[in-house]
Amino acid sequence: MNFSRKFRTNAVSGLFGLIGALAATLALAQAWPTRPVTVIWPYPPGGSASEVKMRALYNEAARVLGQPFVWDYKPGASARLGVIAVSKAPPDGHMLTFATDTVLTVLPQASASFTAQVDRDYAAVQMPFGIPLVVTGHPKLPFRDIKGWVAYAKANPGKLTFGSTGIGGTAHLSMERIAEALGIQMLHVPYASSPFMPDLLNGTIDIMTFSTTALTSQVNAGKLNGLAQAGPRRTAQLPNVPTLRDAGYDISIETWNALVTSPGTPPEVIAKMNATLNAAQKAPEVAKLFAQDESLTFYNSPKEITEHIKAETLRVRPIIQRMNLKFD
Repeated sequence: MNFSRKFRTNAVSGLFGLIGALAATLALAQAWPTRPVTVIWPYPPGGSASEVKMRALYNEAARVLGQPFVWDYKPGASARLGVIAVSKAPPDGHMLTFATDTVLTVLPQASASFTAQVDRDYAAVQMPFGIPLVVTGHPKLPFRDIKGWVAYAKANPGKLTFGSTGIGGTAHLSMERIAEALGIQMLHVPYASSPFMPDLLNGTIDIMTFSTTALTSQVNAGKLNGLAQAGPRRTAQLPNVPTLRDAGYDISIETWNALVTSPGTPPEVIAKMNATLNAAQKAPEVAKLFAQDESLTFYNSPKEITEHIKAETLRVRPIIQRMNLKFD
């Protein structure tokens, strides 16, 4: 056999091999799921708003696919157990977990024992929703808007207190990022286990950023002042509370979450998972449920979600390093 004939033979063999591999991968994507999909919930059962929304989403996806989505509760370890579980599961898309922005971007940089990275330890599938945040202040404070807040804080560095639901959590780091953007200093008061709301309402703590839904009734009743909304746009719940960008500050913060699966899962399978969940989220009853608390909806591709996780990881890194946050 001469060289040219041998080259053509090898090329044809290679082409058929490639076609065979592509066909096998496509068949796998078309077949998914071939058995029940395990969905890990890294919190205790309790019917939280997030759990209710995710149940509706998974139920709709199961109805379309003809395979059940089976819940597996794995609370503890600061909600890391879901990501740990998918990192060890077979790469076939039959296990999903819900993970917050804190778990995916903060904890891996502040924990020696949990260093999960996207594309290495898990694969991004979908972003089901984000939660709008509002910054509130107690009515006793001598200001009612962002301008007055910044002026007072600069004149009294470290005098104002702000509460959070724990060191390194969304409420904490969101306020740290906001304070940095505004050029002000405040004293952090973390509430690791005790409820913060009584102290916020009686003025024991001055300021807090938290979900808009949780604080809307207090703002509308005049028990708290809405100083600013942290997201990119005003919500219908608080149309008169400006965003930080409305006030001229170039910062926007949204708390978000992602559904992730095992690393190495074929891209075609992940694409089908993404498309199925996106379609399920647009089903009328599911969409209505998500809209009740003005959840910010993301229909991003797995690639865009992966890029977002990497970008957010870099964005919070300076604050983590400056504060020397450690979770081990």
